[in-house]
Amino acid sequence: MMRKLIFLLFYTSLFKIQAQNLDIRGNLYVRANLGIGTYSPSEKLEIRGNQHLYGILRFNEDGNIANTHINTYEFNNGSSSIYSRYFFGHYGDLILQGLTTPYAGNIQFVTSLNNGSSPTMRMVVMNTGNIGIGNFAPNTSPVSRLQIQDGDIFLQNINSGIIMKSIDNQCWKLRVSNTGQPYFTSISCPN
Repeated sequence: MMRKLIFLLFYTSLFKIQAQNLDIRGNLYVRANLGIGTYSPSEKLEIRGNQHLYGILRFNEDGNIANTHINTYEFNNGSSSIYSRYFFGHYGDLILQGLTTPYAGNIQFVTSLNNGSSPTMRMVVMNTGNIGIGNFAPNTSPVSRLQIQDGDIFLQNINSGIIMKSIDNQCWKLRVSNTGQPYFTSISCPN
């Protein structure tokens, strides 16, 4: 009896050691939820902690979901709220959707100089549809469909210009002459 108990204790401790560096050479089927870094996973796969992926992360639709997506969550006082969502649509579309607080569903593009510096907003798409290029704080919104805080707009192609529609629904392209004078050319309206 004592030998069986010692063997059982040895086998259990051996399994725990092996589980820390588990090497599976075939398929692994798990009937229940699988947790990495957690003893009580609430989904088919729940990972607590950072992940480092090599290769491709694939999302396949199962026919029940319109678009596969990634949700990120922000935890406030222990309860989670959806912070943003990334959709991968039927036709190769990538859709970024800001949903809730603290920025009221806006999509922000930020950069930072290095890992230790605070990020700086470079562009924002507001939930109203207005687009701001620059560093708009959470309480500052672009005041028109497109607002550029500073800098120039450079059209390098000499055939490019700004297209505007007149009151009679005719389209005009604004360009500049060789002497720096603005001039308009009547054009077909873009479709």
